[in-house]
Amino acid sequence: MQEIPRLMDDHEFRKELERIQEYLDAISKESNTVEVRRNYLISCVTVPSAKIYTPDQLRQIFDLTWK
Repeated sequence: MQEIPRLMDDHEFRKELERIQEYLDAISKESNTVEVRRNYLISCVTVPSAKIYTPDQLRQIFDLTWK
């Protein structure tokens, strides 16, 4: 039986955003390109899970492409 998708609360989303940022920061400099970062972020939000994101949360996640 699958879980019903749900919105994350602010605290849970902040933790998820920090985890994503830490991963992106750990990517080695030679492979840390916009394409690599963007592909990782796409995989974060499209993996089958019980999480759904608001448009604002998605914007915050994809803003990490440029940081």
